[in-house]
Amino acid sequence: MSNVPPDEAKDKVKGSRGAFPRLPLSDALKLAEAVFELGQGDKVRRLIVFLKLEKSADSGASRTLVISSNAYGLTAGGYSAEFLEITPRGKDIIEPQSESSKIKAVYGALFSNEMFSKFISSYSGKRVPEDVVAIDYFQHEHKLNADDAKACWLVFKSNISAYGLEQNVGGKSTIISREMATEKFDIKNISKTEVPPGQISENKQEIQVPVLAQVKSTTMGARITPEIHFNIQVIIPEDASAETYDAIFKSISTHLLGRNDE
Repeated sequence: MSNVPPDEAKDKVKGSRGAFPRLPLSDALKLAEAVFELGQGDKVRRLIVFLKLEKSADSGASRTLVISSNAYGLTAGGYSAEFLEITPRGKDIIEPQSESSKIKAVYGALFSNEMFSKFISSYSGKRVPEDVVAIDYFQHEHKLNADDAKACWLVFKSNISAYGLEQNVGGKSTIISREMATEKFDIKNISKTEVPPGQISENKQEIQVPVLAQVKSTTMGARITPEIHFNIQVIIPEDASAETYDAIFKSISTHLLGRNDE
C-alpha cells in the first residue's frame, strides 16, 4: 500500500503531463513549417509530413513534436490523427503579414502556457535565475516532480533567450515582461524600416539635409557651451515646382545656417 498522501499523489500526476510543451518553440516550429510547406494552408497527411521530416511518424520523438506543436497552437491534429493542419497562429509565424504580426503570434504561442506566463510575471525585472533556483520554483509553485521541473525549465529558458524576453541590465541578464519585449521589438523594427536618404516612396521625394546648428561658443569662466549636431529630413512631393525647391533651401540657409545671402 502506498504511503504517499492522496493530495500529493494527485499533484504529481497533475504535474507530469500536459503542463508545459516538451520542446522549445523553435523546435516545434519545424513541424508547422513542414505542414505549411506541403499543404500551403490545407491539411496534410501526417505520414507525408514525417516522411518530409525524415522521421518515423510513430516514434516517441515524433509524438512529442506533434504534442508540443499543438501545445503552442501551431498545428491541429493529434499524434495519431490521419491529417495535420496549420493554424492561423502557425501561419502568422511562418508567413506573417508583417514583422509585428509575427512577434505577436510568437508571444501568443509562448504565453498561452499558464506556467510560462506566471513565471515571466513573477521574474519580470529580476535576474534570470540559476538553474537550481528555477527548478525549485517549478517544483514548489507548480508541484512538478524533479525531472519534469528540470525539463520545463530547459524549455522555458530556451524560449526566453530565443525570443527576446531577457536583456542585459547592469551586466546581468534580466527577465523582461511581454509588453517590454514587444515595445523593444517595435522600436527596433521601426529603425530597420526607415526610408534611406534620397529614396522615393509613395510619389514623394525625401531629401536628407545634414545641418550643423552651432550655439556660439562663448567663454564664461571655464564653461564653454556645446555644439549641437542634428539631421533634418525634408519630404517633397514628386511634382513640386522648381520654385518650391528654391524656397525650401533658401529657408534652410537663412533660418538654420544663418546665411542672409540673396
